[in-house]
Amino acid sequence: MRFEYTEVARYQRRLEESLQRIIPICSDPLRTGAFCSIGTEQGLVLVTFPLLFPPVEKWEKYHRLAGEKVWRLGQHPDHIMGRESADESREQYGGAFRTAPYGQNGFIVAVSGLPLMEEDEAVGMWGLWRMKEIDFSTSPSLSHHWITNAICTQLRSAA
Repeated sequence: MRFEYTEVARYQRRLEESLQRIIPICSDPLRTGAFCSIGTEQGLVLVTFPLLFPPVEKWEKYHRLAGEKVWRLGQHPDHIMGRESADESREQYGGAFRTAPYGQNGFIVAVSGLPLMEEDEAVGMWGLWRMKEIDFSTSPSLSHHWITNAICTQLRSAA
């Protein structure tokens, strides 16, 4: 599915709902917000926006990291998840994913602001799953990590 720029407000609303559901069960339930970047499958950032209320002193960092995740995943057409090229020593974290394999008209979603990359991934995946933009049954590689999978499973069963 293609990302439609006219739908930014809808994406932001759904991802904020996702973040509200994940914060209480994440490794730091005192987090107040994050940033999300959405980009082309080649890694061109189309839009970056806050989710809920990230601390003002973290805005620049979360904004930068979300965009970097989109760009980096775009440089690796054979990767589905940003974690595949993560290098924490260079501040290159996981937390991004493709909505479809490269070349299949998908886009990249990245979230930055939660302590674990699996939690950032789960915010995006849960939000897009609720919008019917991704389907775990046809894209099992999206939820291959046990923490991401556990969070998404917990949220799906509560939906």
